[in-house]
Amino acid sequence: MEKDKIIDQLKEYFPSNISMVDGLDSYVKSEEYLKRRSKVELALSDFELRDSCKNSLGEIAERVSEYSFAGGSSCYHFTFAQITDEGRVLYSVFINVLLPYYAIRCMKKLEKSFHPTSEMDFYVFKEVNFMVQKFFPGYQLIDDESFLNKVMYNFGTEYAENPTILDLLFSTIET
Repeated sequence: MEKDKIIDQLKEYFPSNISMVDGLDSYVKSEEYLKRRSKVELALSDFELRDSCKNSLGEIAERVSEYSFAGGSSCYHFTFAQITDEGRVLYSVFINVLLPYYAIRCMKKLEKSFHPTSEMDFYVFKEVNFMVQKFFPGYQLIDDESFLNKVMYNFGTEYAENPTILDLLFSTIET
């Protein structure tokens, strides 16, 4: 995974040094915002793809909740729980619609991780990876937590003053 390449790719979709706080008019008229908005609107209209992903996850989870594009995010976002020996584990799948990247997050109690640690985690990650490659061939998994949590100054967003890579690519929603 080329981290600098990902950051450069994000610059195509987020205006630099402009945020909604600084000026709504200049932000929503920026080339980067309009390009991002167009891709998100196209993905929003693809109900078949979104439903297929959700149904595919339904094969490993009884109930799948969807938070796609919530809070201004640019990703499909599905969450489901599994009961394990460790208790209830919440898994979130983030699939970006701007760039070919995805992430899988597990939440055990209050701890978050983007790496599998238990037998159930490995099973879920394997199944999710299969689903993503089925519907989004060529997408790459980002599981480097320090990279995902890297603060990106000078990236304008609607929802965060100093967003992280996780915020820009995926979601600010904690489910």
